[in-house]
Amino acid sequence: MGSVHPLGAWAQLLTRAQKFEISHVRPGPVQCNNEMPRVNSLLEKYQGQNSFVSQRFETSNTRSGPLQCRSERPRPKKCKDQNTFLHDSFHNVAATCLLPNRVCRNGQNNCHQSANPIGKTYCKLIRDTDGDCRYSTIPQYDFYTVACDRPQPDDVPYPLVPVHLD
Repeated sequence: MGSVHPLGAWAQLLTRAQKFEISHVRPGPVQCNNEMPRVNSLLEKYQGQNSFVSQRFETSNTRSGPLQCRSERPRPKKCKDQNTFLHDSFHNVAATCLLPNRVCRNGQNNCHQSANPIGKTYCKLIRDTDGDCRYSTIPQYDFYTVACDRPQPDDVPYPLVPVHLD
């Protein structure tokens, strides 16, 4: 029988598509100083999701000594430098994943450009004082490109889902 995990530990994990939706999808224009705290909180919460990110392995001074695991100090609250919100539904953005593939900025071939320009809000960090993040709000109207992957088990049943705004 497999190991038992507390329900809360699994319930708090989000899929990549769910994180994308929280970080980038809104039904209409937003004020960045109102929306970015949720994005920054998500970023802070999930930067340590993989225990290997927040831990460092060290060997002892002896040749045959065991590996020891030492936790790193917690990182201070982070302010994301920039973020873009798409003024559309998740359903419509996910439909973009069905459009022809194109090469992403990272060289992978899982990106898709929107068929039409849409309203967007671009948020640019203008001040970070001890984790107090302040942003400029810049309205835009343009095409967008998303990277798409197969859905994870807890995702909505689409053939592909957006996971990154390219």
